[in-house]
Amino acid sequence: MPNTKVIIAGVAFAAAVAIFFLRGSGEEAVPNTDDTRTQWVCLACQKPFTLTASEYESAAVKSNNTGLLHCPACSELKGVRAATCGLCQEMFATMDAEGNPAQCLKCNPVVVKAQNAPEAEQPAAEAAPVEEEAPAPKPVIFAE
Repeated sequence: MPNTKVIIAGVAFAAAVAIFFLRGSGEEAVPNTDDTRTQWVCLACQKPFTLTASEYESAAVKSNNTGLLHCPACSELKGVRAATCGLCQEMFATMDAEGNPAQCLKCNPVVVKAQNAPEAEQPAAEAAPVEEEAPAPKPVIFAE
């Protein structure tokens, strides 16, 4: 009988070890390979840079997962994802400084708004109907 308990415990332990190695430890390491590189650009200094998945994870933790990353060139918290334009093949930031989606500036130029304060709105003139004036009477001329 004592041998049966030992055999059952050994089989259970072997099964647990096999399951652990087949399924892994539950948490896979983030790859640090070139095939996981993504493009980024700094909105402050306009310098492009790339990050592997592992480097991105570290950078995201350092920037408190704000969506912006610290630029390796100027250290500003202005690094955003970049993409390559399908038309002109230029790299561009996928969002602007306010976090709005952006497009390629070369193929889709942005209309630059005037930096001046808008003029104060003038009250609209009352939309009263305009009466047409009757034509002035023609002077009467007497011929002699």
